[in-house]
Amino acid sequence: MWLPFKEILKRLQEVRYDKGILNVTAVGVIPLDDYFKQLDAFFQLSEELARVQAELNGKAVEFRILERQFFINLKDSDSNLQTFQSTLQNTNKQLMSLADSARRMTESLENAANGLKASSQLLTDLLFLSFHLPNNLKMFVRSALTFDGNDIGGQKWIEKATKLMEMACRSFTNAEDISEPISAQPHENVQKFKKLLSMLVEKANAGNKKADNPGNPVHESPGHSVGSS
Repeated sequence: MWLPFKEILKRLQEVRYDKGILNVTAVGVIPLDDYFKQLDAFFQLSEELARVQAELNGKAVEFRILERQFFINLKDSDSNLQTFQSTLQNTNKQLMSLADSARRMTESLENAANGLKASSQLLTDLLFLSFHLPNNLKMFVRSALTFDGNDIGGQKWIEKATKLMEMACRSFTNAEDISEPISAQPHENVQKFKKLLSMLVEKANAGNKKADNPGNPVHESPGHSVGSS
């Protein structure tokens, strides 16, 4: 959705409004619930991949120990060797299965990361089209919602995003009591980030309601109107 949305605005700007007079306003509710569901699903997958990788690393260590014991006991009886060989083969099968699971989950997480990156960019544009925000606040919000594609698990990004969103909320609401320590647990930072973003949107929405004139529709320019929901 984000790509066609951006392309439409780009073409309108270049073809119809090359003098920079295009003024587009989004109408309707900001889809925070959908974004939050995508955010939760991404970090759930990230945590599951971390668990599988930890199990994979543990199984690899176990395999190396068994392999070393096998070669140490080569001079033992055939029955002992067969037992070691059987255990080694079973452990290798488990290792390969975990490695395959980790590979497939990594691919899924990469796809989820691309989707979250696009959704974050779309949400940024919708926020800026829906609310008249000061430039310094826009800078905080854009930085917070810029997903780091190099951080596939999202842990570093969500820490940074939570800090930036806290700065944005403090700047916008003049609140002094919203500061919370950043957690080492990604899911806790996700909850803080969602809370702060919701607070910012609620405050911006309240400001819009005060400033709106119900009798006048939103226009992009005289004779033209664009809305997205």
